Amino acid sequence: MTGADAGRPKRVPGSSTDSVDDHRTNARGDATLGRDLWTTIQEMVATAPSDHDDVRATEPELPPFLPRPRAAVIRGLRTRSRAQSLVEFALILPILLTLTGTAVDISRVYGVWVTLEGATRDAAEQVASDVTVTSQAGAVTRARTILCGQLVYTAGFAAPVGNPAACTSPSLTVTWTSSTVAPGTLRNPLITVKVESHLDFRTLFAYPLFTQNGAWTLGSSQTYAIIQGH
Repeated sequence: MTGADAGRPKRVPGSSTDSVDDHRTNARGDATLGRDLWTTIQEMVATAPSDHDDVRATEPELPPFLPRPRAAVIRGLRTRSRAQSLVEFALILPILLTLTGTAVDISRVYGVWVTLEGATRDAAEQVASDVTVTSQAGAVTRARTILCGQLVYTAGFAAPVGNPAACTSPSLTVTWTSSTVAPGTLRNPLITVKVESHLDFRTLFAYPLFTQNGAWTLGSSQTYAIIQGH
């Protein structure tokens, strides 16, 4: 026994000193194991995908001919949205067509009505001013020629082929009178002509309360009086 060992108490197997050393050894082993386990957990956390990573990386690989579940859901939503859009368009399309047709027909009706008014007024004035017209029959023929000539290109115009001056639509009624009573005289009679015309204008759509058999009847009445020779 050396001098260094002389001052130490001798270890006896099974003594309390041996138990303390065993406990210390076990504690160091547990600490080493804990550090290794903690290092392993940190590595697993560092290599694991976070919440912001692409979820597709964790999805199982599927054969190329099978759609991914997410892609199938997206395609189903797109198909449903497209079908809904088609149904909504099919429901609103008749309303849009009706509004468009109404706007077009209103503009056409207004244009034809202005033409009819002008043609009826011109017929009354020219018949009253024409000194060659001396009878009711002559006034009707002259007024029909003027009226048909100005309305030949309007919708609803109808006439025998090659003879637009003998049109049957617009229809007209002519009243021709000659008076020598003042202010008219025997030499300068007072001629009064009244022309009434009606045209069955054909619209794009049949509108209830406004059209009959797809036609909108427009009318005009004009009266003109003149003392001939003045």
